[in-house]
Amino acid sequence: MPRRGHGHYTGTTHPITTDKELDEKGHGRYSDARLRQLVKYLTDAELTQCAHRNRPLRHDGRMVVTLCQGDVSYLPVTETLRLPRLTTTGHCMRQVSANRTSDSWRPQRSSWRRTA
Repeated sequence: MPRRGHGHYTGTTHPITTDKELDEKGHGRYSDARLRQLVKYLTDAELTQCAHRNRPLRHDGRMVVTLCQGDVSYLPVTETLRLPRLTTTGHCMRQVSANRTSDSWRPQRSSWRRTA
């Protein structure tokens, strides 16, 4: 990304800086606003290209599901869902923590057996 930024902003009075920082959510980003803008533009463009591969504008009724927070150009958001946080074993964290407070919670054992 820094190479693209240097190429894109050649001839500007202030050189591109490639220093990184953390944003308010703790995510890494470039400290140079021009590089951040370039990263956002390219990310949105890639996301839009991927979402349009199944031709939702040509074929009525096609559904595009994105699991991200980026914007998809020409496809308005119709519904936003919150997915549950899962444990490393695939169980819903909210259910596991609620069940642990009661005495009825026990780890489930696998029911399949290998036979020779």
